[in-house]
Amino acid sequence: MRDLKKKHKLKIGLLGGTFNPPHKGHLYISKDVLKRFQLDCVWWIVTSQNPLKEIKAPLFKHRIELCNQIIDSEKIKALYLEKRTCSNKTIDLLRFLYEQHPKNDYHWIMGSDSLNEFDQWDEWQNILHSIKIIIYDRPKCLYKEIKNCIDPVWIKYKKDKKDYFISSLPAWTLVESSALNISSTEIRNQSEKT
Repeated sequence: MRDLKKKHKLKIGLLGGTFNPPHKGHLYISKDVLKRFQLDCVWWIVTSQNPLKEIKAPLFKHRIELCNQIIDSEKIKALYLEKRTCSNKTIDLLRFLYEQHPKNDYHWIMGSDSLNEFDQWDEWQNILHSIKIIIYDRPKCLYKEIKNCIDPVWIKYKKDKKDYFISSLPAWTLVESSALNISSTEIRNQSEKT
């Protein structure tokens, strides 16, 4: 959080999740978005529990430790902010960040698989109007394959990368990436089998 005290405006990517467990896919996306969008840093926002999932995650302290073990860049940090926001909801996190540190330029990062359930997030339309979003295509959930199932509100705000930064809110862009096909769920399932 010391980065927030810098006086100049920072471009910060926010990658939220339970990170149960963190893996190479999280790291790949973070490094790629830093380079591709010239962000100053990426924060892994570790949440105590995904509001849309019933699976209980291990203690956040353990998951933060696991994050710190695989992070190999000074530009990537794992943070737990729920004690300060008193919530595990994205909209409350955004309100906290914009209230406490309004100078920074925040960008939400997520996989295309989250598009299927985004309309179930609390105040999802307020999120869409509060922060620009960078979406990474997931191999098993490509945007072109799920496009017809997504709320049409999303479609009209899609921007090419060149227009993404100059567009006003709401705006999001798609990264058709060769990201590693890894998920925390698959890792957990493999661990349970061994």
